[in-house]
Amino acid sequence: MTMKRIAIIGGGAAGMVAAIAAARKDQEVVLLEKGPKLGYKVLISGNGSCNLTNHQKEIPLRDFIHCFPGNGKFLYGALSRMDPEATMRFFEELGVALTVERGGRVFPLSKKSKDLVDALEREIRRLGVEVKLNSRVSKIEKEGDSFRILLSGGASLEFDKVVIATGGKSFPGTGSTGDGYSFAKSLEHTVVPTFPALVPLKIPSVVSLAGLSLRNVKAAILEKGKVLAEEQGEMLFTHTGVSGPIVLTLSRLVSQKKEVSLFLRIDFKPALSREQVDAGLLRDWNKNPRQLLSNALRERLPFNLIPFVLAVASIPAERVTAEVKKEERKKLVETLKGWLLPIDGVLPIETAIVTAGGVEVKEIDPKSMESKKVPGLYWAGEVIDIDGVTGGYNLQAAWSTGFLAGESAAKDHSPCKFND
Repeated sequence: MTMKRIAIIGGGAAGMVAAIAAARKDQEVVLLEKGPKLGYKVLISGNGSCNLTNHQKEIPLRDFIHCFPGNGKFLYGALSRMDPEATMRFFEELGVALTVERGGRVFPLSKKSKDLVDALEREIRRLGVEVKLNSRVSKIEKEGDSFRILLSGGASLEFDKVVIATGGKSFPGTGSTGDGYSFAKSLEHTVVPTFPALVPLKIPSVVSLAGLSLRNVKAAILEKGKVLAEEQGEMLFTHTGVSGPIVLTLSRLVSQKKEVSLFLRIDFKPALSREQVDAGLLRDWNKNPRQLLSNALRERLPFNLIPFVLAVASIPAERVTAEVKKEERKKLVETLKGWLLPIDGVLPIETAIVTAGGVEVKEIDPKSMESKKVPGLYWAGEVIDIDGVTGGYNLQAAWSTGFLAGESAAKDHSPCKFND
């Protein structure tokens, strides 16, 4: 194999793995990172614990793909090369002990994302990759069969292959400021408009509940009374509205419907029918008919949520259970099974966990991550128009596309044209 000089632009999850994959093929690899350190977004993911993938043995690849609402089918090639099990082996071989938790979420056993980044950096150093920090790329030019990369400081570098792994637009403080989209346009690629995915919803009416978390509830997005999507699991009230796993998954849909009035419906008792909820309330109240309603509901709801639910049901909190009328109880049951909250949109893309949109997948070969428009150019990670639900899926896409892009860039083959 002829040694080639390969540039990896972006030192995040996809970029670091791409550098490792290319260097393991005995290529000369230069990793260009515009910030002062590698893996910044990985370091802060999961509040520093880093849910690095999702591994459920009984789930085949075709079902795993369904967890990527943004062009999941495009990932078949990358995931076939590096699936969750292979990803786990990759990190374990680098010395990172892992643990699989509820829902197949995989974390470092230490719950420290720094252990992942340290392991990647050690391997990068061991392989002799040249790491250039504080090196912002200002321009990429194609010159014949090679590339010229211009840095903002004025330096000019030449490479045989280039992998762009610059991330999206979320968390710009980590270096993800959309640079890759500018490179894509300059290299005649189409950029699908970006929008925030996995982002909290703005619901001003519940901000006083900030900090309250709920488990095993069902949340649904409604438009004109029609359910557009629903998820069951955990959610969290925040200082701007709501967040948590099920809300983040639903947020992608909300982001796409900016001009439409939407509602969030919360079912606090998804495992019970309305009749069962009603029977349970009656059973509780008959035990102590003189108990204040606000106290009687403590076994059913978190205490600071009770005033909100009673207000929606139009029942005074100081009323005793024996005085609650049948119609009021019916209204309370309806509220417990379907509290409607008007959505005021989503938070800005800068606060999103992941960016939806990006480089058009039709212009990338899914079997190699090579550009169909510019031979020798490869794409990896969040810069591509791919995005998944919460739970480790988006990092898995970064590892997989990064590894495939780096490995493909290292292979010997003559420049070729692709047919769409």
